[in-house]
Amino acid sequence: VDEIESAATRQRDDIAAATSELQTVSAATEEVAASADQVAETAADVAERADEGTDAATAAIEDLRVVDERTEEALERVETLESEVAAIEDVTDLIQDIADETNILALNASIEAARAGEAGAGFEVVAEEVKGLAEEAREATGEIESSIRSVRAETDATVDEMAEMRERADEGIRTAEAALEAFTDLADDVSETTSGVAEIRDATDDQATSIEAVVDAVESVGDLAEETAADAGDATAVAHAQKTSLAEVAAGASTLADRTGTLDDALDAYDADGTADDDAVVLDFWHAFGGRKARLLDEFAAEFAAQTDGVAVRPASKGSYRGAFQATLAAADRGEPPAIAHLYEIGTQRALDSGAFTPVERLLDAESGRVARGGPAAASGSGVALGADDLLDPVANYYRTDGVLHSMPFNASTPVLYYDRAAFERAGLDPDDPPETFDEVRRCAERLVERGATETGITFATYSWFIEQWFAEAGEPLVDADNGRGGTPAESRFDGPVGERIYRWIAEMAADGLYHDPGIEARGQAREAFQEGRAGMLIGSTSAMVDVREGASFPVGVGYFPVADERHGVVVGGGSLWVADGASPAEQRAAAAFLAWLAAPERQARWHRETGYFPVHEGAIDRLDRQGWFNENPGYRTAIDQLLDAEDAAATTGARIGPFDTVRTLAAEASVDAREHGVESAVERLADSTAVQLERYAAERDGGA
Repeated sequence: VDEIESAATRQRDDIAAATSELQTVSAATEEVAASADQVAETAADVAERADEGTDAATAAIEDLRVVDERTEEALERVETLESEVAAIEDVTDLIQDIADETNILALNASIEAARAGEAGAGFEVVAEEVKGLAEEAREATGEIESSIRSVRAETDATVDEMAEMRERADEGIRTAEAALEAFTDLADDVSETTSGVAEIRDATDDQATSIEAVVDAVESVGDLAEETAADAGDATAVAHAQKTSLAEVAAGASTLADRTGTLDDALDAYDADGTADDDAVVLDFWHAFGGRKARLLDEFAAEFAAQTDGVAVRPASKGSYRGAFQATLAAADRGEPPAIAHLYEIGTQRALDSGAFTPVERLLDAESGRVARGGPAAASGSGVALGADDLLDPVANYYRTDGVLHSMPFNASTPVLYYDRAAFERAGLDPDDPPETFDEVRRCAERLVERGATETGITFATYSWFIEQWFAEAGEPLVDADNGRGGTPAESRFDGPVGERIYRWIAEMAADGLYHDPGIEARGQAREAFQEGRAGMLIGSTSAMVDVREGASFPVGVGYFPVADERHGVVVGGGSLWVADGASPAEQRAAAAFLAWLAAPERQARWHRETGYFPVHEGAIDRLDRQGWFNENPGYRTAIDQLLDAEDAAATTGARIGPFDTVRTLAAEASVDAREHGVESAVERLADSTAVQLERYAAERDGGA
């Protein structure tokens, strides 16, 4: 029966997961259909341009053919001229022959006249005249022949050039015909693509309809599985009752039966907790960390257990912020939440809407009262009192709702400007005066690039968190309804003057080669570009300060997060610790004791030194200051001063958005969209998409309430 109940429960969970996946597939299918429409529009534009190219190629072919025909006609005329020149040349040859013969006859006449004496004197004069005319005719004929040779040479050259021109015209025709054929093929391909896209669109529409039907069917099966699981649970309870009765009847029947019962009890205790005492309160603590941060949490848990009586903390990493968040809410839906959950800051609204957590302020106040009384309850706790007022206001205010602290701030960070001090010096910039505004960043970036100090001026990931920070610094809420803290937001401010200014600055810096974009949420790649000296400035988290400095071969400076104009303050990022509302009173008391112990100045100072996250307790800052930490690490002092300078306003305490993770993705994608298609249209699309997400979340939340 236990196996049936377990199988029914797994079936219920699997069907719920399948339903979620199908809903995701349905949404993806709708996105494919929308993308198909966009591809169809693009294909239509390409087809139109292909038709224009076809018309242009056809016109070019016609013009080239006219040139070819006229060249042929001119070539024929030149050849006719060459024939006529040849005829003239024959005539001049004849004239020259006649002149030569006339000259000979005149010579003979002169000889005969000389023989005749005085009687032939007159004839001799005539003979001389004839001879002179013959010489002149010969000379003229020579000049004509010379001119004819020149004309023939020019004619031959003209013929060659016209023949070459004709060949080029023929080649142009062939090229244009090839282009025409290519345009025709392109038009055919685009036509086929358009048809294919239409088929895809129709298919995805049909698929979406089918998937919706499948989702409905799976949800129906899920309801049945839920009922089956409940029935299996009832059957299991009855079976266990019967088992107990049978055990009582058979009690004492044999020593073997007694020993079997003892073994069952031992196994049950081992399954509950293999390390804790039978009476110990065990706190499951799910978090998002890995690596040295996770190891440090393990050390904290062990230290707390060693200092307290009857409380054990079991940290378990879920691998990421999103993993920890989704696992926690899923477990809460099943009624099996961890006692303590580490959730990222943008999950605050969904955590509140889930109703799965109890405000930590009430638990901390009760723990402080027990510590103050010093009664028996305090003896098993941490002995540390923590009030909400002990926490840094800019950090705690993010997690306050209507004045009540719902979760304990734990890992808090903000963005800062890192810069290469050596590169600043090479570029003639003051390394002790980092830029603080958009305009100053641009001037420094231009100088770094112009002087060859770095390849590009600045780098930072395409990351919505930075966009949110720039809104806060401008004193502009991200969404309406008092930044989501005065009600359910319905629209964003992305398409307002502040949003347009931010996205335009990024786009123009990128267009001018002053900003290196490593990709969406590519924080590691941005850090590498800075550490390798390719970028002179980096916008990054304060939690990365240790890694940034250790990976750089140059001195790293730290400055305030650069702003457009005004400076109202940054918003904390990171995560906080939530206590399950479904935890037992003993677990909630133990959780409050652990949170108070974890937030104490000693632990927070160590947490800050080893991770880079801000200490959330005011006393930890004083402790670090007395130890000279900030003198040795002025970058952290800059970061904390920037945090403490923040105003207490709706814009700087952070937005409350249900689908915050989706909105972050949209905001990051809009930065790329702005560079490719223009800022105004990009922010308008971003605002519209955000409004859709806000409306959908509100409908789902209210529908499920």
